[in-house]
Amino acid sequence: MKKVLGLLFAVALVFVLFGCQEKVTELQMLWWSDGTEGEVMQELLDEYFDETGVTIELVSIPYNDYETRLATMISGGEAPALARVTEGHLNNFKEQILSLEGVYDDSKFTNLFFNEDGDVISLPMDITANGLFVNTDLTSKYGVNLPTVNDVWTWAEFETEMNKLKGK
Repeated sequence: MKKVLGLLFAVALVFVLFGCQEKVTELQMLWWSDGTEGEVMQELLDEYFDETGVTIELVSIPYNDYETRLATMISGGEAPALARVTEGHLNNFKEQILSLEGVYDDSKFTNLFFNEDGDVISLPMDITANGLFVNTDLTSKYGVNLPTVNDVWTWAEFETEMNKLKGK
């Protein structure tokens, strides 16, 4: 559990307050939710507090207001320590995001976000798994060669096989 909490903290560690010499015991995390995500994150933050003594206040903001609020906080010198961001936010605020160099083992991640100096500034936290429902009767009827369990299609292979179904 400690590894999971540590990983989640590192993943969420996008905006860091000014470098402090004294131990930080309270941080603020900007967040938007698409359902129960905020509740789940708060539970994780509560567990993190139990293990570290560091309080992270979860500040929920509607997604439509999120980027404006974040920009206002940054320009006003009140940037949050942590923020949930999209790739668009990363591009718009990459000059203000501090490097995560040395915070985690980057060999475990394939979708990293870098600043202009080549330093990692964010780790993927929101991973969406997509899947297809396949009508195997139709794919068999029209000669679509589906991948096996241990195979993975390339985009070109997927396109080639799906083109067999066009106009059918």
